[in-house]
Amino acid sequence: MGSEMLIMSLGLKAKDRFRVDEEWARSALADARRAIDAMDAAQLKKITGERGKSRKALHNYKQGLIAALDDVESAAFGNHRQAAMIEGGGGIVLLLAGGMSWGDPPTELFDSMSRLLEADVIPDARWPGDRYPPQTHTTNSIEGK
Repeated sequence: MGSEMLIMSLGLKAKDRFRVDEEWARSALADARRAIDAMDAAQLKKITGERGKSRKALHNYKQGLIAALDDVESAAFGNHRQAAMIEGGGGIVLLLAGGMSWGDPPTELFDSMSRLLEADVIPDARWPGDRYPPQTHTTNSIEGK
């Protein structure tokens, strides 16, 4: 079995070249918290594909998303050891997380970002016309031998 290099990115509006626009980010994170709070069993079923989800399962899923959001927030506003910020152009800064994977998420931050994007609860500044980024993007991976 080979390994793959996986990279996840999230677009944030920039204040300066490499600084996150804190006002926009706080608003985006608040929107994400509201979207998580508003989730219901039907949305959970759509995301996970499982039937018969209980209230407890929904509660646990929401708690997991809140923890993921806290992780992304700390990466956006501080020096997170698993994150990198690069200029994305057009007033965007990209929050990056990733690494080598042998079938599991390469970092906890990568997993947090992936969960939030999968649940369609976090805005991405690269797609201002859409509330959330399209989920049809694919990435190339490099397999290690």
